[in-house]
Amino acid sequence: MNVFLITIVLLISSASALQIARPAEAATTPRTPIQHIVIIMQENQAFDHFFGFFPGIASPYAESKTVCEPKQLTNPSLGCVKPWNGDSQSNTIQMSDPLLHDWSQAWGDYNNGLMNGFVSTQQPELNPSAAMSYFTGVTLPDYWDFASYFGLDVNFYHSAMSYTYPNHLYLVSGQTYPPCTIGICTVTNLNFATIVNQLQAKGISWKYYAGNYGTSSQCRAISNGDYLNVLPDFPAIQLNSATCHKITNLSTLWNDLARGNLANVVWITPNATVSDHPQQGTLAHGQMYVSKIVDSIEKNATLWKSTAIFLTWDDWGGYFDHMKPTIVDKYGYGFRVPLIVISPYVVAHGIFYGKNFQQEDFSSFLTTIEYNWGLNNLTDRDGSVPNLFYTMNFNQAPLLPLILPTNGLATYPVGSCSVCRVGFVQPLSSQNPILQSSGNLSESQWLISEQTNPGGDPLD
Repeated sequence: MNVFLITIVLLISSASALQIARPAEAATTPRTPIQHIVIIMQENQAFDHFFGFFPGIASPYAESKTVCEPKQLTNPSLGCVKPWNGDSQSNTIQMSDPLLHDWSQAWGDYNNGLMNGFVSTQQPELNPSAAMSYFTGVTLPDYWDFASYFGLDVNFYHSAMSYTYPNHLYLVSGQTYPPCTIGICTVTNLNFATIVNQLQAKGISWKYYAGNYGTSSQCRAISNGDYLNVLPDFPAIQLNSATCHKITNLSTLWNDLARGNLANVVWITPNATVSDHPQQGTLAHGQMYVSKIVDSIEKNATLWKSTAIFLTWDDWGGYFDHMKPTIVDKYGYGFRVPLIVISPYVVAHGIFYGKNFQQEDFSSFLTTIEYNWGLNNLTDRDGSVPNLFYTMNFNQAPLLPLILPTNGLATYPVGSCSVCRVGFVQPLSSQNPILQSSGNLSESQWLISEQTNPGGDPLD
């Protein structure tokens, strides 16, 4: 049994956390204690596939085992496929040919809002029944531990009803490039505004860490785009000496974190082997990679007390999710994806349903950045969604860090994890009194932790 009492957070209106279009303010001092916003973007996993049966989720957001997707829409006599536990076949599911997940597939899955095309529209050779598989904490212990200790947003959707590239464009700009949303392509001459323009103008530091991106590609015109690294597709950024060196790779990330260097706004996209993308890398490798990023921040007390980490996935990967997305314009929303919120200020063990139960998308990251530093909205998308600070309580005693192993997987529930740590020095066990009292760190405990471990020395 999970040792945590999952907190269902009722979402009420809060003027301080909701940002609609308004004038920019010339301010680089954040409005909240958060000085660092870190967005970790993984790949191709629907919410129900990863968290559909996570404990404590209220109806209708929790997946039901009674739903049954028709094998063939045009021939109901062939029967249907119900959600099935894929833990025992997780490696086979993850490392098989990926399910179709482009523009046409997405709208086929959506099927005019009936949400019943996830199996029937897949190609038979791709094992369509895999679309209905789901995992638990057995396969995803690190992700489930982070979600249960910190918080999980269950009403969050990828921005474009399409594949990776347009969703990464929304991540930095609140809009997409239509030809490469409907079709599969990249483009290297984009000229619409991104949040980078305002960050740069206001002196708010930022960095974009993209997989194995070669530093030899910095500040040079490119001929081919990268689905996971969209900023070089904007010549105004890529060919500007003031910005082009801020697009870099994971090797630089590890060096920066080891030195305690973290920009105000950070995007992190993976290389293939740690991306969670089906067929390209195992789920174990993806989880250890994410844990390494989170641990590196948590182990530095100065960074930890001023950071919010948002972990999500860029599209649904062809997997089933039962929640119907709101179609806010011709391009989306897409389907539901997980969002794990990690911060000392997140409402502990929280399950979040959106401010006033409003659906959210990647534009919410932009709105969060804009609210924190007094920036303008970029588009109607980020001008109409709440920021994500409603998941946090800045008056609470800060949460202790949760340190998971990076050379192997944790176990779920986290209270049973003998190789995990809570705080900077304290072993984690089901008998840990701090866990039993919700993991909050009092001001005096925080000062003791900082003095004990001021540099965030590794504990592994």
